[in-house]
Amino acid sequence: MTALSALYLGLMLQRGIVLISDPNLLVKILGLALLLLPMFAFWAIAREIGFGLSSERLARKISSRALINSALNSDLRGELPKKVLRERLSK
Repeated sequence: MTALSALYLGLMLQRGIVLISDPNLLVKILGLALLLLPMFAFWAIAREIGFGLSSERLARKISSRALINSALNSDLRGELPKKVLRERLSK
């Protein structure tokens, strides 16, 4: 999907440059719009990818803390001492 978006952005940029070279003012304005829209789309795709990466990071952090908290709350013998678990949690 990202490859198709990149292809679309490239074609729109090329069309925008072609339209800007036309002597008609209205066509030049359309060419500028075609240059701005792909830039906005590129920004939106980059933000979406960044959001996905930060969501994955947050999910891993929540998962690791949930495991440590469950180990801290359990009173079973043979587990790591609470001090060691708290040190690992603070890392």
